[in-house]
Amino acid sequence: MRKSSWLLLSLSGVLLAGLYLAYRAAQQTPETYTPEAAHAMIAKMQDAVAHKRAGDIMEYITPDPDAHILDMTTDQLRLLIARGLRSSQGMRADVSDIKSQSTVSEATVTFQLAVTHHEPNMVATDYGPAKITFRLQPVPVPHLLGIYHTSEWRIVAAETTGLSPASFGD
Repeated sequence: MRKSSWLLLSLSGVLLAGLYLAYRAAQQTPETYTPEAAHAMIAKMQDAVAHKRAGDIMEYITPDPDAHILDMTTDQLRLLIARGLRSSQGMRADVSDIKSQSTVSEATVTFQLAVTHHEPNMVATDYGPAKITFRLQPVPVPHLLGIYHTSEWRIVAAETTGLSPASFGD
């Protein structure tokens, strides 16, 4: 065989091995949701608010387009978050009293939230303070344009004791 044939054969073998490993990783179920994972999720969401990155928040929401979170579809929720983050400068999400509970198939994360924005000589409250409860479940999440799916913990429902978040950003 020529050198180019060996190279092509080796490259094909590496590609097949990579696809097999990706398939095996996709078949594994995620571990029980930990308090550390809950704190990391909240911290990343707080950072996303400070840096106005709606996509970073939406990474934790189920990709199911039919899901309803706070009586909104995921597309409506994405637009609401983007509009709210765009409306103010110097936004900050203050979170306290984070609690989480988990089983193999479901987790809840509860915390107190107040969203404020800071301008010269003024601090205004955009949302809260309110108690927020997220319900998370392992859901299939598509990767590489849907070529394969992994099971990941995502928010599938949320509740709040505060005002409806539909007015966030107005």
